[in-house]
Amino acid sequence: LVLLAVIFTTTYLFIAIYQSLTDNVREINLASERLGNGDFSGALAIDSRDELGDIASSFGQMQQKIHALLTQFNDDVRELHLAANDIHQLTDEMKQSIATQQANTHSVVSAISQVSDSVNVINESTEGARQVTETANRHVNQGQSVISETATAITNISEEVNKSAGVINKLALHS
Repeated sequence: LVLLAVIFTTTYLFIAIYQSLTDNVREINLASERLGNGDFSGALAIDSRDELGDIASSFGQMQQKIHALLTQFNDDVRELHLAANDIHQLTDEMKQSIATQQANTHSVVSAISQVSDSVNVINESTEGARQVTETANRHVNQGQSVISETATAITNISEEVNKSAGVINKLALHS
């Protein structure tokens, strides 16, 4: 009777551990799929204090970094778009100003002076656009670096998940 109780208890514990590991691996796989589909909102609900818990924690940090990077990238794109609109508006205003100046110009010296002023404004606008473009380029390079790190982290997570699956399978075979 005691042996039967020990066997029953051992079997119950083994099934509970196996189910816990299987659920954790399934949760990590689902989170990876959500991340791959662009959904950064779901957090992993794994509270274990083993290797799977470490993987889940690393995955969550990676998810937050990617989300922050994409947010920053989108902000930079919006800023670049606003700068481009400002440049376009300035260009349109300059075109109107030049047309008006040409119509009202009575001498060649006056016309050359006004064109020179317009060129200086364009140069300043171009310099501002160049600076915004350089900033966006730096952010893109940082983004590429984070994406590369993310790919490495995902590869490492995949290897850990595969190792865990192998251990789970061995446990299942030996049960």
